[in-house]
Amino acid sequence: MTDLLRQVIAEIEKLPEKQQNAIASRLAVELKKEAENLLLEQLASTEAVVWSPYDAFEERNH
Repeated sequence: MTDLLRQVIAEIEKLPEKQQNAIASRLAVELKKEAENLLLEQLASTEAVVWSPYDAFEERNH
């Protein structure tokens, strides 16, 4: 854990529980978005070939 993250968490710990939960909820949403974006980037960068039965039909008929 970085020093900055420790400092931020220490400040959050001083807040009332309701505010801590609100911040935690926002962070959870952001982390989920970040994970989804990373997955989408990884999928977009792959060179995987998607095969379909239509492709096989086209190959046989040419």
